[in-house]
Amino acid sequence: MTQQATRARAGRRRQTGTVVLGAAISGLATYGYQVAGVRALGEEAYAPVSVLWTVQYLVFAILLFPFESFIAGGPPGRARTCLLWTVVLALVTGAGLAASAGRLPGGPLLLGLGGVAVVLSYGVFTIGRGILTARGDAYGYAVVTAGEAVVRLLLTLPVAFLAPSATAVAWLLSSGPPVVIGAFLLLGRLRRPVGPEPGRPGHGETGVDGTSGGGARHLVAGTLAGAGVQLGLAGGTVLVPLLGGGAREVTIAFVTLTAARMPVFLALGGLVSTRLPALLTLLREGGQAAVARDARRTALVVLGLAALAAPVGALVGPPVLALVFGAGVRPPAGFVALVAAGVVLASGALLVNQAVLVRERTRRLVSSWLLATTAAAAALFVPGDALVRVGLALLAGQVVGLACLCLPDLRRRSERPLVASVP
Repeated sequence: MTQQATRARAGRRRQTGTVVLGAAISGLATYGYQVAGVRALGEEAYAPVSVLWTVQYLVFAILLFPFESFIAGGPPGRARTCLLWTVVLALVTGAGLAASAGRLPGGPLLLGLGGVAVVLSYGVFTIGRGILTARGDAYGYAVVTAGEAVVRLLLTLPVAFLAPSATAVAWLLSSGPPVVIGAFLLLGRLRRPVGPEPGRPGHGETGVDGTSGGGARHLVAGTLAGAGVQLGLAGGTVLVPLLGGGAREVTIAFVTLTAARMPVFLALGGLVSTRLPALLTLLREGGQAAVARDARRTALVVLGLAALAAPVGALVGPPVLALVFGAGVRPPAGFVALVAAGVVLASGALLVNQAVLVRERTRRLVSSWLLATTAAAAALFVPGDALVRVGLALLAGQVVGLACLCLPDLRRRSERPLVASVP
């Protein structure tokens, strides 16, 4: 390896470490916001904030996050296109939440305008990060990622404890991105023209920009697969009131799902971002079979971890959440067990999705998560209270999704002849 290649690899490691550090700070500050809000408002008054946060998470993870690679891989005009779609998405989200206010905690004004605000805010946040990615500004990316969560926490703490109000805490949910992105604009960090240089991925027919048919197919398949995972990871909070649960159950579902995601998020933050290049290298060196083996091993590992997470979560989760958030937010042990196992499986599914996508198995990827979503929906009809049904839906969906992703390769492997035929 040449000295230049060594320096380039070290630079990439530093950039990855910087981004992971920013994500970790963001996660801890986000958790602090949630603890402060629940402690100050109580589990029932916090329910509308739980709904808005869940909507923000789902819209960001499924629909807004792909904007980053779309902007980074194309000409400057893509940022304006994404801003236009953000406005449309914000209006649709706000209208949908306002129309559903009768079945969700919180009035139509708070949910409707709050929904518009969170989508606009995090749309601008995603566009800003996409521009920073195009410029190769890993430090700026990390500062924006951590800064929006820290700003939100610092603004929320005095409001939550000096003049607690669900409306104020809900509006502060959207406060971080405008402050941080506005500061970067004033400093000129987002003003330089962006766009790939000739020879970089995204310039021409190859890369991540989705201009080719294969790129568009990958983008759609990856988005749909991500939606299958993310709906399981967070969608339960919105389902609880639709299944007959009250405001307290909404907050319990939100807190439990968020708490279960946090350690996995911190553990996988760097792995997910660096796994795709490693899989591409594995594909070049070992072929399709090597990537398929990697996916199977990953699935087996997460199945084992999920089996361990269920009893540990049931034992430790309820008292810890009650200690952190208050005695009123003590989830049933069975619900925590289902959520802990489901979140571990979902996190592993994010890794397996990448392996399947690298192998060009886009049809399998989409069909697997359609079947998984169907299984999760069927589990909602199992008799029981709202929390148990939400937990079962999460677990069933992730088990079916992982099975559909990995079992076809096992079947093909078993069908191979033991002795090669002689021509």
